[in-house]
Amino acid sequence: SYGADVLTALDSHQVWEAIGGHSKVPDVFLIDDGLGNESGYALIQEIQQKYGKNKVYILITGDTSKEEFAKLRNADLAVLFKPVHEELLIQQLVDEIHKKVESSVL
Repeated sequence: SYGADVLTALDSHQVWEAIGGHSKVPDVFLIDDGLGNESGYALIQEIQQKYGKNKVYILITGDTSKEEFAKLRNADLAVLFKPVHEELLIQQLVDEIHKKVESSVL
């Protein structure tokens, strides 16, 4: 454990329930692109529309197609490709949090 409060969900409905049932909107969203029949990328876009882009958004995907690269190239979120090792995930989280902190200070 890294001392984080974690909300888990299996689909977008559960994500919205978890956020609504929690006293604080999460600072970090770590979302798998494969949410059953749903798109994690589309869910992140919805969350960004509601809560803004000042949160940390990381998409995890196993899709390495040219179309996926093109879609994610200009997205305002970090992307990790499966398989994701713990060290890489932790480093990405730290890097993204630092970016948000630095941009909010400037």
